[in-house]
Amino acid sequence: MVIPYGHVSKELDIAVALEYVPRNEVDEWNWSLYDLDIMDGHPLSIQIIGRRLEEEKVLGAARVIEEALRGI
Repeated sequence: MVIPYGHVSKELDIAVALEYVPRNEVDEWNWSLYDLDIMDGHPLSIQIIGRRLEEEKVLGAARVIEEALRGI
C-alpha cells in the first residue's frame, strides 16, 4: 500500500540536509545521491509492506498512519 503525503520542499528540508550525519558507508553513498535542487517539488509517499495473507494488517497500519498525517 502506498500513501501519498506531500512534496519535497527545498525551503523546509534544507535544515535536515545540513545536519544529517550518515549512519554507515552505504547510508553515506545513498545520501550523496540526494540533491535538494533536483528533488524540490517531487512527490513523497509512504510504502507499507506486509507479509502474504496479512492485508488486513497493512490496511490497519495505513489507516493509523493516514490519521496521524492528517492530525485526526
